[in-house]
Amino acid sequence: GGDDDGGGLAAAHGYRGYHPSDNEDADGDYGDDEDQDPNPDHQGSDAEQDDAAVDERVPIDLQPARKGTEIKFEKVTLWKIGTVRPAKLRVQCACIKCDTRFDAELCGDSLALSSVQQYCLKCSALQQCALRPCLLHGNSSTLGFVDTRRCRIVDVLPSDLHAACADCNTEYPMNRVRRGVRVEHACFSCHHKLAFEAKQFGMDEHSVESAGDKGGGGAKPKRAAAAGPRIVEGQELPNLGACDHFKKSLRWLRFPCCGKAYPCPICHELGGCDSLGTLANRMICGKCSVEQNFANRPCDACNFHMGKGRGGASHWSGGGGSRNFSQLSRKDHRKNKGVSRSGTAKTVSQKANRVGAAGKKAKLAPGGKGS
Repeated sequence: GGDDDGGGLAAAHGYRGYHPSDNEDADGDYGDDEDQDPNPDHQGSDAEQDDAAVDERVPIDLQPARKGTEIKFEKVTLWKIGTVRPAKLRVQCACIKCDTRFDAELCGDSLALSSVQQYCLKCSALQQCALRPCLLHGNSSTLGFVDTRRCRIVDVLPSDLHAACADCNTEYPMNRVRRGVRVEHACFSCHHKLAFEAKQFGMDEHSVESAGDKGGGGAKPKRAAAAGPRIVEGQELPNLGACDHFKKSLRWLRFPCCGKAYPCPICHELGGCDSLGTLANRMICGKCSVEQNFANRPCDACNFHMGKGRGGASHWSGGGGSRNFSQLSRKDHRKNKGVSRSGTAKTVSQKANRVGAAGKKAKLAPGGKGS
């Protein structure tokens, strides 16, 4: 009686017990024959194999080969952080044949996404970039190496990083890390405050492949064209940072929307950035290429005048102005005083001495016409 009551209660709740006859077929086997894989060695579908390839991690070499382009974070602050590795490294590359620019995103987690291969939009050269990540810590400022083919890295854009806590080794993400911007986070496990900051992003080229392929039959490879400008600390910018739009601005501006550096806002707009009207918050000296916060003042490193008022463009300028008429601003009324723009002396009117009170005084003076 108890068994029947239990079975009725189970049936009332929709439970159906296990019966061999439900799954057993005529052959005494369980399940449908169509559902069974006739090939036990089958490795799965192509989609499953692609997912497995994407999930394969990128190996981190503690002693990597020093070749390609070395990505370095300089003047780094690590507070309670043991190691830092790249999650998504974003770089700006240029074709070494025609200097056409393109952006590349290299993943530091997935092996399949750690390299980028594409054709140049102008010269159709096959360009390749591959990331070999490293561990950045207190004794090493190298974030990784990028092996390039028919292109070179000209700038490092805001990138995503993984930081590991120095106490519990728990990793947490840091998204869009930029130069000179401090990133703070609390550890997920031990709740310690973690902070990271990098003043500069550096690049050291150890080897870059030539643009030409080796020809057969003893033919000499084509010589690669000179690549476009890149920012190297200690070297001058092209034309000291001036452009066709802002010829007196001797600096480059870095815009936070795209993380790229341009000579002026007009060049930023022509560069194809979607965020128009964004003001730059960093600048790069045209003399020494040191990046610093934006301000209308001389360079912090070399004291070079980059923007408005450089070299005393005004006559006064707080007492430190210029007396050289060729350097004065066109808006200064003293620029062409007494001399024409061609350099010849101007004639000064003497009418004020002939009429009015001054004229009467001159006539009544001894030797005057009215004396």
